[in-house]
Amino acid sequence: MPNAKDESLFTKYVKQNTEATVKMMFESIVRLVEEGAFDRAEVMRNKLIELDPMALTEIIRTGEIIEEGKRERIDSNHLEGWTELYRSLTKEETNTLYYSLKETTYQTNETVYRQGDRSDRLYFINHGSLIVLYNHNGREVVLKRLNRGDVAGEHSFFCDTICTTSLVAFSLTHVSYLERAAMKSWKEKCPALRSKLLDYCHQLEQVEDVLKKRNLDRRLMRRVGISGRAVFRVLGLSGQPIGTAFKGELSDISVGGLSFWLRITRSENARLLLGRNLTVQCLFARGNTQKQIEQVGRVVAVRSYPFGDYSVHIKFLNLLEESDVAEMERLAKSG
Repeated sequence: MPNAKDESLFTKYVKQNTEATVKMMFESIVRLVEEGAFDRAEVMRNKLIELDPMALTEIIRTGEIIEEGKRERIDSNHLEGWTELYRSLTKEETNTLYYSLKETTYQTNETVYRQGDRSDRLYFINHGSLIVLYNHNGREVVLKRLNRGDVAGEHSFFCDTICTTSLVAFSLTHVSYLERAAMKSWKEKCPALRSKLLDYCHQLEQVEDVLKKRNLDRRLMRRVGISGRAVFRVLGLSGQPIGTAFKGELSDISVGGLSFWLRITRSENARLLLGRNLTVQCLFARGNTQKQIEQVGRVVAVRSYPFGDYSVHIKFLNLLEESDVAEMERLAKSG
């Protein structure tokens, strides 16, 4: 932020001569950019716009100077690691993405995230190696090794889902990472940046594809399409229900879990369900036959659709019997 002396001088000049103040602010912005103080330069430029919105030459030029200054200070080694990604971005988008990144280092065998955790970070590997692990029936399987130029965590970053794998440092590893919250500031300045980053990540080998190749597909349990209402209650840390019950429209069920549709007006409320335990109560009835299910499960994914519809996916803490699913399938077909 501008220091107290600058603020005092600006106030004095504003009262005496707007043109002189604009010139002084312009020079201050240039100086801040040369020092690499881009956040302070942006603050000063916003003050310039407030002071004299008609000083278009200075406003436009300072915007260019800030973007040029940011570009000059970007680590070229980082750009070389993701050439294809940055080639698809404009200069302003490149600056925005790069300066949204934070950096950290992981020691050998240090866990980045665990299977079943929530993660709001997208990782760019600058140096070192990470390994992707999958817990299959209590046994950890190495799916792949990631090195410089690779990206990790994209599935849970873009899709409201818990981590389907674990990520562990194979060696001393330096990464840049993007936090999900950082993308909120992109909407006005770089509205296309998120979709470009998502498109890039979609081109990468997906975890689901690796699991299928290794015959470890998480969706091997047979799913049955069903319809009907179910009642859900969120459980607190003590395992007791909290809040009011809500109803959802069932979509499918297997011995391991179910999915249902839910109308939610605010996306942040939908994300609050992720990783929470719920009680599930549903009744299937056809004629004189009925089947009741009462289970406790964990929300492992929440996916958004147009018009405020969300599909919520639950993994049961205890498996159903295959005969229960078969009976529900029979009832569904008989309807």
